[in-house]
Amino acid sequence: SEGKLFTYGDGTFGALGHGDRVSTNIPREVEALSGCRTLKTACGVWHSAAVVNVFCETTTTTTSGKLFTWGDGEDGKLGHGDKESRLIPFCVTELDATSFQQVACGQSITVALSVSGQVYAMGIADPSQDNVVRAPSCIETGLGKSFVQEVACGFHHIAVLNSKA
Repeated sequence: SEGKLFTYGDGTFGALGHGDRVSTNIPREVEALSGCRTLKTACGVWHSAAVVNVFCETTTTTTSGKLFTWGDGEDGKLGHGDKESRLIPFCVTELDATSFQQVACGQSITVALSVSGQVYAMGIADPSQDNVVRAPSCIETGLGKSFVQEVACGFHHIAVLNSKA
């Protein structure tokens, strides 16, 4: 079935999402997202994230574009309001009302792009703010009414690409 997420490599900090810290050189399905359709995924140094369509069996409805994160929670980069690591994917509940289309992971930050073009960041982009646990927040892009179509991030920086005016 389309949209299954598989990970492999260094499992330190739970970055693979298999419920442990074990490394593997064989791709394994991320079972916590079994039954969901993963649309986009991103890997940071010690954390990962995914944009997922979630199907609810009891109501037979699909919730589109939910943001899930897992792995090393240092600096609040998982968006769960703490510095705790997560060994399996967890939905970023503070952003549950928002649908996302893309996600990017840096060293100490996770950035997600909503379907309406808003950019949300969690963690820290500025290393001088070392002890700040940044909750997920919509960030000002400075692009006015221009629509953001893509986000990326690196070690301690964020880039946004706007659509053609």
